Amino acid sequence: MLTDFSLLISPTKLSSLVCRNVNMPYHKRMAELFFKVVQESDGGYCAECLTESIFTEGDTWDELRKNVLEATSAFFFDRPRPERVRLHLVRDEVLQVA
Repeated sequence: MLTDFSLLISPTKLSSLVCRNVNMPYHKRMAELFFKVVQESDGGYCAECLTESIFTEGDTWDELRKNVLEATSAFFFDRPRPERVRLHLVRDEVLQVA
């Protein structure tokens, strides 16, 4: 189907149309980044950003907070940084019934 469409539009024009729609939304400052945080069996924490490819860890909660801010700054080194970072601690607990 793309080959039929490409016959109607020159490759240069098609390229500019495709590239125009691929612009990343980083021209504005993000309001907030969300991180899912899980506590590992050894007591440390792992954090994964839900919207960007940012992962980090820390042995304590305070170390994790510092590492999340550092990783976020490094990820957005050439773009506006988000205004806030939200850490969501996920706890998985199984309760025995009966």
